[in-house]
Amino acid sequence: MDHSKFVKYLDGDGSTKGAAVVHVPSASATLPTITKNRSSFPITANSRVDVDMSYNINGYDSGAFSLSQIDASTVAYDKAASLMYNINQALGQVVGNQTAYAWSPTSATTFGTQRIIRTSGATQTAALALPGASGQSRNALTLANIAQAKNMLDQDLMPAEDRYMVIPNSIWSFDILPLANITQYLQLGSVAGLQEGKISEGKNPSFLGRIYGFNIWERQSVSVYAGSSANTDASLALVAINDGGEPSAFTAYDNLAIIFGHRSAVSQAYGQTVMFYQPNNPLYLGDLFSAYIRHGASQLRSTVDGRGVGAIVQR
Repeated sequence: MDHSKFVKYLDGDGSTKGAAVVHVPSASATLPTITKNRSSFPITANSRVDVDMSYNINGYDSGAFSLSQIDASTVAYDKAASLMYNINQALGQVVGNQTAYAWSPTSATTFGTQRIIRTSGATQTAALALPGASGQSRNALTLANIAQAKNMLDQDLMPAEDRYMVIPNSIWSFDILPLANITQYLQLGSVAGLQEGKISEGKNPSFLGRIYGFNIWERQSVSVYAGSSANTDASLALVAINDGGEPSAFTAYDNLAIIFGHRSAVSQAYGQTVMFYQPNNPLYLGDLFSAYIRHGASQLRSTVDGRGVGAIVQR
């Protein structure tokens, strides 16, 4: 999976930042009041107080790897190229994980509006993929749940274009792929169906196509929500992640999540991956490799009205 293309496509403001903090102006929740055939003048002028949304840019490094001259000269492949590839992939995975976490609703309700939908399909265990949840069952994701997500963004007055949805690999494989109409579109490669969209699937292997107007992406890791034995929406809480973008531990009540939203409601900033290379280091009798990238991500309306983002969480 090419995480760099996933990150760059979902870049909310389409820019690379060099500062330590990103400031993004966000419109307030105040909407104009429309008057038909106005007869009273002068008109009272209203003001809109916008919000300065800011978020930090963090630095991520791979640590250093050494490649001894003996190892480099005896293996039957280019180990240096393999090392750099693994380092770059690992950084991309972490950046993708951090982005998914930053764009996930922190609770079921924000500013009085529902931000989390629960899966409602048949009970299954195949799409759990959480170590602590072994033996537990969850309801499958359905097309009706995706339609609910579409309706949420419709109610948020989000544009129809540039809507995204990120689905964990296991949920896509076990819940969506077996559906007859999805399978047909994939087998026939229908331009008008699932494969509709502006993104070339061949160049973006993690892009799956379009469903109900969403550009669908799959990832191994998206977000996890902790639940309770009562299994209520109010008990859901976004599970915190470590520096690597993964939850440190899992429980039996944890649930995988699908995140969705509109690109205008989220933002991220990232730099190019910088690769460091020092040949012939006398302390290691070989070469040293490492890499570094700067990245940050945030929702843009989380302190205004919460519009434009949501999640579908397993029940």
